[in-house]
Amino acid sequence: MKLPPLNALFAFHSAAMHESFVRAAEDLCVTPGAVSRHVRNLEATLGLTLFIRGTRQVTLTDAGRELFTATASSFGQLASDVERIAAGSRRGLRLRCSMMCMRHWLMPRLSRLHEALPDLDVSFAIARSADPLTPDVDCAIRLGAGRWPGYAAQRLFCGDLVPICAPQDTAPEEVNSVCDMKGRRLIRPFHSGALTDPWQAWLGEQAEEILSNVDSIELRAEGLSYQAAQQGIGIALARVGFVIDDIAAGHLRAVLPPRPHQDYAYHLVYPSGARQNPNVPAFRKWLAAEAAATEESIRQHLPSF
Repeated sequence: MKLPPLNALFAFHSAAMHESFVRAAEDLCVTPGAVSRHVRNLEATLGLTLFIRGTRQVTLTDAGRELFTATASSFGQLASDVERIAAGSRRGLRLRCSMMCMRHWLMPRLSRLHEALPDLDVSFAIARSADPLTPDVDCAIRLGAGRWPGYAAQRLFCGDLVPICAPQDTAPEEVNSVCDMKGRRLIRPFHSGALTDPWQAWLGEQAEEILSNVDSIELRAEGLSYQAAQQGIGIALARVGFVIDDIAAGHLRAVLPPRPHQDYAYHLVYPSGARQNPNVPAFRKWLAAEAAATEESIRQHLPSF
């Protein structure tokens, strides 16, 4: 059976709540006759008697009480959802990402975000990519395999690692394979024992031999590694999506082609269904376009050497 006309359901709901067609008419800003007609039409559509009509009052039948329970629940949920959506629109969007993602990928694109979505108020929170999502954020950019239970994930760009050096460094001419990394100075970010050394992961089976035959400098932050590489201190390992703009502009050079890191990629992660902030879809669309441009730049400037 199709849903009866909403005007009829609204008229019935108001009349049932007030037990009066007159007060329902005042509530809906229509005439009592209009309320009566809507209710009669609803009764005819359903094939049920919903009210026992009195002189000054109407009383619900058993079927009327059952329908009133249903309309009260449905209209209450609708009102709650409308309020939530309106509140979500007013509060803007709260995004969380790592400091590296903010500094090297999002920050250079904020002016384009403002141009594309001038009415969207976005606030940013910084946290590690591996930190769990919390109710105080609407979405997050996270590095991983794309599976976060209870959340939707939209792939943005690859998480491949690429060795980089200063534009004036001769490493790209002298290093033609992983084996040629022996004897080079590597910039290695500090990592705890619980995390994999990115250089060890990138070098693979040859890691032990190469790392025991290189000069290295350790820095406390990954971002400092990028800066040190640009200043000619040595070769750093970087997420290709974070440095492709600098490579394209000639501020950095790639020593060897990027390599996948555990099949990881950067994703926009957000609650699905009713929990989703209504501002997320527009932000997702803008973010997808920027991510596609990043991957296209990677293909253009780092095809495969």
